[in-house]
Amino acid sequence: MACGGRESCVVEVFLKPGAKRSRLISVDEGRITVSVTAPASENKANNALIKFLAGQLRLPKSACAVVKGHRSRHKKVAIAGMDPQAIAGKLDQMMKT
Repeated sequence: MACGGRESCVVEVFLKPGAKRSRLISVDEGRITVSVTAPASENKANNALIKFLAGQLRLPKSACAVVKGHRSRHKKVAIAGMDPQAIAGKLDQMMKT
């Protein structure tokens, strides 16, 4: 997780589209793996990823954006409005449930 300021971070994401359910699969060395039910076509999987992360972090969708990897499974997602420690804590909490 790279942090540009007190209230924003860029998280590396490996996305698995077309899954049975949307969920956080793993958190490993600064990269998270997320599955989403949406297919990898017409930006549907990216939109589902943003919706999933925003919902889990309790942020508006406008606070999350894919900044790199729009057509790849390897992505970088910017998350604003939450400090890095809070993001890490939420991700850890999501893995425990």
